[in-house]
Amino acid sequence: MKLKLFSLVAIIAGLAFGSAMAQVGRNDWTAVSGGTFTVTRPDNTTWTYSIYYSPSSLTRSGDIVTFKYETVTAGSGVTSFYQNDVNCVTRQYTFAKFDTSVTPATLSAPSVWKDIQPNTAGSTLQPIVCR
Repeated sequence: MKLKLFSLVAIIAGLAFGSAMAQVGRNDWTAVSGGTFTVTRPDNTTWTYSIYYSPSSLTRSGDIVTFKYETVTAGSGVTSFYQNDVNCVTRQYTFAKFDTSVTPATLSAPSVWKDIQPNTAGSTLQPIVCR
């Protein structure tokens, strides 16, 4: 009985994840090397995640590269989708999160431009998308 319940939960989670991927519009998610990344929030809790980006989502306009990526939280497997703009010259970025609880998924307002910090997910993604 427990196995059947676990299987049902796994199927439902898979369908929800597949639906979110379809809403964001990509299916070529590629793992970003560098292992997992950990962010410490202002309240000192941490968030550890892996990153996958969509090569087919990359668009360029001058020095700015726009692309989509997903984060998968370690332990819980929670997946979130984002869109980034990276200025390949100034090494700055913005990001916006997709709300996948609605159909079609909607994008939040972008963050302010921020400097890419060393030893972060941004410093790992920047050379990949700015080739």
